[in-house]
Amino acid sequence: MPGNYKIMILGYMLLAWASATSAADASKTFSSDKPINIYARTIEVDDKSGIAWYRGDVSITDGEFFLKADRVQVITRNREIDIFNAFGNPVDVKRRAADQQIMMTAKALRATYNVKTQKLDMFENVELHQQGSELRCAEVHYDVQTGKFFGKGDEAEGRCSVLMQPRTAKPQTGTTSEAVKQ
Repeated sequence: MPGNYKIMILGYMLLAWASATSAADASKTFSSDKPINIYARTIEVDDKSGIAWYRGDVSITDGEFFLKADRVQVITRNREIDIFNAFGNPVDVKRRAADQQIMMTAKALRATYNVKTQKLDMFENVELHQQGSELRCAEVHYDVQTGKFFGKGDEAEGRCSVLMQPRTAKPQTGTTSEAVKQ
């Protein structure tokens, strides 16, 4: 039954996708030429408002981009997918640069991904990991196209923490929480 359930969800998604945008528009809108796959336990679509809710063990893949969350809101504008709002404990994001073998992983309690600008904004207990290095902040704003990010500390502590690994050495086991605060 679980396999049939996923097939039904995927079939419904394909139907919703076809009504929201054409295949040609989709390939231009997203960062890769691969289809978007969304899996969830429940789906609620409001065609008039352009808002869809996916709830329960949600996973979204788009080529080299992967998102996993408890629930995801998808907003469409002008019949194209515009924004993914994800909520979870945590929201997990993975992305491998198409021209590189570098994997970036991130976790947060809330995330927003803007498809057109390819910007990922993550909030609350954010962790960003890449090649053994890590960043921990209250919020992180990441530009997928340029690979640049901005981190901001929370109100209570007001600081971010960073563990930077040397490029030639193997990642160390220490974490930023073990670092001495000055």
